[in-house]
Amino acid sequence: MELRRLLVALGLVGVAGGVQAQANSEPVVRGRVVATDGLAVAAAEVGLVDSPVRATTDSAGRFLLRVPSPGAYAVFARAIGFQPETRTIVIGAGGTDEQVFVLVPSAAILPDLVAEARWAKPGRLAHTTEYDAFYFRRRQGFGTFLTREQIDRSTAFRTFELLRGISGVQVAWNPPGVPGTTVRFSRCLDFPPRISVWVDGQKIPFRAPAPPPGAGRALTPEEAARGGASLEEVLAWRSATWSQWLELFDFVRPADIEAVEVFRGIGQIPAEFRDDSCAAVAIWTREGGKAPPPADR
Repeated sequence: MELRRLLVALGLVGVAGGVQAQANSEPVVRGRVVATDGLAVAAAEVGLVDSPVRATTDSAGRFLLRVPSPGAYAVFARAIGFQPETRTIVIGAGGTDEQVFVLVPSAAILPDLVAEARWAKPGRLAHTTEYDAFYFRRRQGFGTFLTREQIDRSTAFRTFELLRGISGVQVAWNPPGVPGTTVRFSRCLDFPPRISVWVDGQKIPFRAPAPPPGAGRALTPEEAARGGASLEEVLAWRSATWSQWLELFDFVRPADIEAVEVFRGIGQIPAEFRDDSCAAVAIWTREGGKAPPPADR
């Protein structure tokens, strides 16, 4: 009898432990978004209908969506140039649901947009065409967008410091005269940096200093040194390259900026800023932001 009671007690403990472990597991939806030709769709948005829960696909089309609790959800996937897809899934406690969304290419014709209401322009700009392109792209949601109000509230002394706090961007800042200041994009680790900077729609040219012999295009000083260059030469070259690239931002001060667009990877860069860069930063000044509105589609 005592042995039976002990086994029953152990069984209850096991059940309780399993329930607790299951409760502690967060239900998730993971998977990929691909086109009908099987190619990955990067920077696609996946989310729950009527919910702020969202995820963005990586360069391989993969996503991970954390749902608030077990249950049935309407999940959508959408990307520019494709028809959106919505489906209903049911996920249990602590479960992981695997989904593959196959999006059909579509040349969608967008309806006319009213700047005052649809583009969420501030009242001071609502009855003008200034910065229409910025607010149009901001409404599409691909990239990170800083408005004049956000810039005025920041403590940035130099323009590149406005990038601090943006997901996927790491700003390492040293005081003036001290080398080592860098701005790194997680999806754009090339060196010299292939991050283009645009001011009022015009690309600011950048030509990196010539590397020391043997350095080549190595990503780390150690790799370059193994190519035959001295470590001191490589470090000096990298510091000079970063310093010269950061000067692109000094064409305009934060106090003179109306808006900033940050596109962290190739999949986010819109056609008007696309070149051979792997990321882009577009700056609009308070005097020059009169680019024409986007063409009708």
